[in-house]
Amino acid sequence: MDGDSIMNSHLLPLSFDDDNVDQKSDSDSISVDSDIEVNDINYINDDFIRLDLEHDNNSSEDEIESSTTTTNNIIIPVTDVQSFSTNINNINPSIQVSSSNKDATTISVHQKRRQWSAQEKLKIISELNKGVSLHALELRYNCTRKMIRDWKNNENKLIKLVKDQGGKGKKRKRLNGAGAKLSYADLDDRLIRWYRSKRGLNQADVNVSKEKVTFKGMVREGNRICSELKTNQPSNKWFTRFLKRHRLSLQKPVRKQKISLSEAHISINKFHSYLRQCSQWGPKRGPMGCFVESDICNMDESPLSLWGDQSRRSINDINTRNEIEGCLENKRFATIILCAFPEKNHRVEPVLLFRGTGKVSSSEEKHYSPNVKVFFTPKAFINMPTWEKYITWWLKKVKDGNRKLFITDSCTSHLNENLKKRMRDEGISLAVIPTGCTQYIQLLDVHVFATFKNHYYDCAEEYLELNGPRSKLKLSASKKRILCTRLTASAWARTLKSTNFPEAFRSLGYTWVDDSPIKPNHIPWYTFDPDCIELNEDEINEQNCDSVPSEHISSILIKNQHKQLTLKHFWKK
Repeated sequence: MDGDSIMNSHLLPLSFDDDNVDQKSDSDSISVDSDIEVNDINYINDDFIRLDLEHDNNSSEDEIESSTTTTNNIIIPVTDVQSFSTNINNINPSIQVSSSNKDATTISVHQKRRQWSAQEKLKIISELNKGVSLHALELRYNCTRKMIRDWKNNENKLIKLVKDQGGKGKKRKRLNGAGAKLSYADLDDRLIRWYRSKRGLNQADVNVSKEKVTFKGMVREGNRICSELKTNQPSNKWFTRFLKRHRLSLQKPVRKQKISLSEAHISINKFHSYLRQCSQWGPKRGPMGCFVESDICNMDESPLSLWGDQSRRSINDINTRNEIEGCLENKRFATIILCAFPEKNHRVEPVLLFRGTGKVSSSEEKHYSPNVKVFFTPKAFINMPTWEKYITWWLKKVKDGNRKLFITDSCTSHLNENLKKRMRDEGISLAVIPTGCTQYIQLLDVHVFATFKNHYYDCAEEYLELNGPRSKLKLSASKKRILCTRLTASAWARTLKSTNFPEAFRSLGYTWVDDSPIKPNHIPWYTFDPDCIELNEDEINEQNCDSVPSEHISSILIKNQHKQLTLKHFWKK
């Protein structure tokens, strides 16, 4: 397949006959939870919801000021249209000038309605009490006499509002209960109580819950409540206004830091030092010692859902930390394993781990994408046997007689002693990213996975647009696996085209062209200077968990003992 065919392979028809599948195969024995939703095609995509919260500090918590505009028609002679329109456009681009064949031209001036805070209203009332006329106040503050009279009648309520809120009510625009009445008052009350029970933001309670609440989940709960109340379901715009009424917003979940930033700096510096030291363990082939760019890779796993239901943002109160208990993404249909190189990424295809025992029919395997490798595990997670299969398959793909650098995280399955010894025998240097530093220094987490999943979800949306909404789409477990392989192949092909892998590797210090300092932009106040590296056998063994045999280090020291010494060797530590 060429590049364009791979990127659109997910649109091919699923011509697979489930009747010929063995009854004991994973197609029937393995249950895959269906994620079909009702009226999902009408739901708002979380990634495209934009809430206008620029004026939240100045708006009421209970209501939203109407943003309607007023139109004033100004009649001016035609001869002055050109000069007048030029000056008007320089002042306010929203003013439109329309000309006609008549002797006069109508200019439509759109002005946003003014809003007064409680403090401003009390200031106008105080001036009124001092004897200032309504006419003078009307001209000075550009408000009507009726508005001033209404504020005067509610003077005591405005004073109480400012005092009861502890000073915060000064910026409130309206009194409680003012404005248009809610059309779904019961739904609004029950939905906010449901949200509070999920998030547990009532600080009076001892046990605080931190469950993840997505926009789609809130819409589903609202529709369920409407069914109980036997009322019509509101539109999605109503739920958007619900967020603004209760000062909620869509925020990215926060991953809890396992170590402090200062400790991460130390661990990352040791990791970068180890990469430079690994480059000296073989014949020099370029600026990176015994490595070239095609010899260095980063491998990691990530959960994957079939339709991309894991929203990247969830609902949380404004100005609060959006902490989530447990896994950020809990809808795992499969696990995706990616292995990225600075160049020649076509050698190692993406790997999918499906749930099951691997008893699938040969006809199903024929329909898998040829650009994706498939393994089966009991829970769709990486384990020791699957890790051994992956390493064997990976070595067949990349082995060319040159030394390799394999960078991965500190997952328990990755630290198998037998596999580490086997990789050393094959000339593979294993570099383990320190615990708690993957969000800073893991290339796939920083640069690749987000891009890949965005392309994957785009491909899923394209498939749904072509084959109908999910409420009417019925797929067996076998067809879901086939579709997942095709979506993965298309998303990976688009990721390779849209990501600058050589630049990404250099930005994290995985590769280098000289000994200039490394300053990753996403790691605050961190700098790695290669000139400060000194060979230390104890640090090497501690950093890489004895990934390099001590005999090899001793041979390096013996080779260097007859070389001319420099001032660095005499410097006292």
